[in-house]
Amino acid sequence: MAEPRKAKKVRRIIRRAKTKKIKADLREFDRLIGERMDQDPSVDVSAAQRKAKMARERRLKLLGRRLLNATR
Repeated sequence: MAEPRKAKKVRRIIRRAKTKKIKADLREFDRLIGERMDQDPSVDVSAAQRKAKMARERRLKLLGRRLLNATR
């Protein structure tokens, strides 16, 4: 299960950042992680929901690379 990001780690990410919108990216990253944890995998989803999930996962991967220099 995901746990909240430590304040020290957030400050380190922001300090290393090269863009001014890093705080917004970090908030979006945390929101997307939370949405991933809130979904029940046993529930059937429609095609539109699958498409939205794939878009969220692509965005999450992009933000992960940008913020953490890692792939997710």
